[in-house]
Amino acid sequence: RSSTGATKDARRLAGSTTGIIGKAVAFLTDSGFLQRTGDDAGGAYRTTARYQLQVRDMAGSAAMAELLELGVVPVTDGSATLLPPSDPDDLELAADAGLPFHS
Repeated sequence: RSSTGATKDARRLAGSTTGIIGKAVAFLTDSGFLQRTGDDAGGAYRTTARYQLQVRDMAGSAAMAELLELGVVPVTDGSATLLPPSDPDDLELAADAGLPFHS
């Protein structure tokens, strides 16, 4: 695929790299993920809070899936419980748990 190109009437080729990127940027702008900050001759964009939240959510989902796969996070049936764990060793906090009162 060519990186750039133009049609007879000076439009960019839809299948070129710049054409594909242009479509993606237009979609993200129309969806509220990007906001134009520059001119039309190339332009500059900034991400919106909506985009940042979407990326954070997707990254969190991927990280959780990885932790589940590694067995770091136990899988439960989703039901809430107030019962202590059956293994008394599970009551101990991990070292450097990040709690200011933990020693």
